[in-house]
Amino acid sequence: MTSHNVPLEERVEIKAFLDLFRSAPRSLITDAALAYLSIEDGCAVSLPFAPPIGLNRILGLRDVASLERAVRWFDGRGGAPRLQIDDNTASADVLRWIADRGMTRSGPSWVKLTCPALASPMPWNDAIEVRAAEAGEASLFAELMCDGFGFPRSLAPFWAGIVCKPDWTCLIAYLDNLPAGTGIMYAADGYAWFGGGTTIPTFRNRGVQTALIRARMNLGTKQGVKVFAVETAEPEPGKYSVSFENVVKAGFRQVYVRHNYLIKPH
Repeated sequence: MTSHNVPLEERVEIKAFLDLFRSAPRSLITDAALAYLSIEDGCAVSLPFAPPIGLNRILGLRDVASLERAVRWFDGRGGAPRLQIDDNTASADVLRWIADRGMTRSGPSWVKLTCPALASPMPWNDAIEVRAAEAGEASLFAELMCDGFGFPRSLAPFWAGIVCKPDWTCLIAYLDNLPAGTGIMYAADGYAWFGGGTTIPTFRNRGVQTALIRARMNLGTKQGVKVFAVETAEPEPGKYSVSFENVVKAGFRQVYVRHNYLIKPH
């Protein structure tokens, strides 16, 4: 059974992550147990030492047989992987399988949002310069991203692998002529996925992410992107979420919510 009901805004994310893992240096395969698996229209990705949840998860699978195969693939890999799924569109069989396996929600749910291509370019604060990372800036881009998210620097080679790669756009924002933040765009089949949006702590609350979001939308529209997609943590009731509000202000609207279920070993 195939997962034909995987929405297009999720399929571009799956393509992005499979390509991201394929682009990783071999040292991460041999030294850090990096692995990935394409299953039907979805995937499973594993980089055990990376912080959860993004690089250790199952995504895009909608039937029990495929989910069971993915869960067994994770046996012994470590990394506390999660299954990401929208309960509102999951079948009764899948929801029963999740319950029977004793899986429980872990961490905040993720909101998927989309936005159509722009009718005209979007401006941002003139004090912020945004430009694409060049091949010689791959390490700078990757280290900035790790520092912004609080990831270990040992993850930098993973992100450096996509700089200047076809279908990828890796942007660096500069404020006061200093590198201040990063943003990633992967484009395929008229859709684009945004990721890697982070700001160095000393530059936060100065419009860096707004500039990076708008720069990607401007570039993507020029490249023929019809729909932009992004995901972020679901805001807690009554609490302000900067990441969520930044994309909403840029015109993104919520499509669905994916819950994160902790995968229990067999």
